[in-house]
Amino acid sequence: MRWLDSLGDLLLDLTWVDEGRWDEVSTLAGSYITSITSDRYPQDSVYVEVGLFEDDIYDYFMLVNRRCLSTETQTLTATLDDLIQGECYTIKDMYSGDETVLFNESGTVNFTTTLGPGEGKLFKLRQGAYLTTHYT
Repeated sequence: MRWLDSLGDLLLDLTWVDEGRWDEVSTLAGSYITSITSDRYPQDSVYVEVGLFEDDIYDYFMLVNRRCLSTETQTLTATLDDLIQGECYTIKDMYSGDETVLFNESGTVNFTTTLGPGEGKLFKLRQGAYLTTHYT
């Protein structure tokens, strides 16, 4: 549980906004995520939970792979909408520190991450481009 140990204090400081399943993410309060798709499973059986959080400055989202068999790793694509067109956004994995910069040309960006069986990740969404490990 190193992941939870290292992020526990941060999670306690965040304000919970809403949570739900992958197939209802666009209806969550304050959601800027309009859909989540998987590279391995059809849309009706992705089985990912989504949590939305915030602090005084940033938005955060958590993705949890509910599939738990050893072979059930999946690569997910989250579509983020209602962002400012023409702006860059940085998404930071709060555990690994990896950052991805996405340029929002059309008002919508796609963010891709891989989750192992039963794995969850917490991400920070920031407007603007920051020091990064890779660009997409």
